[in-house]
Amino acid sequence: MPYPEVPPAPNASGLVRPQKANQLNHAPEPCYAFQVSTLAEIESAADALPPEQKQELFLFLAARLRGGAGQVPPPREFTQEQIEGWIADDEAEMRRFREER
Repeated sequence: MPYPEVPPAPNASGLVRPQKANQLNHAPEPCYAFQVSTLAEIESAADALPPEQKQELFLFLAARLRGGAGQVPPPREFTQEQIEGWIADDEAEMRRFREER
């Protein structure tokens, strides 16, 4: 008995890769039977991806963000005094934190 034709599914980049039917259940491999719609569901689904697919998803999102934002904003510039002030504030907060313990 021949196996049914399985329609190709797009990946995170929108590319279509042909899939073969599984000989046991006639389902495409891999088969994901869920939809994600909230940010928490998307984050959970992304965590479950293997590293190669996480990288593919990252590249897809980066391309989408670049396309929607136009040009990258210029880097912010800070004076040495601002940076030293932030460091001093951070160190003072750490001293207070350690004293309260």
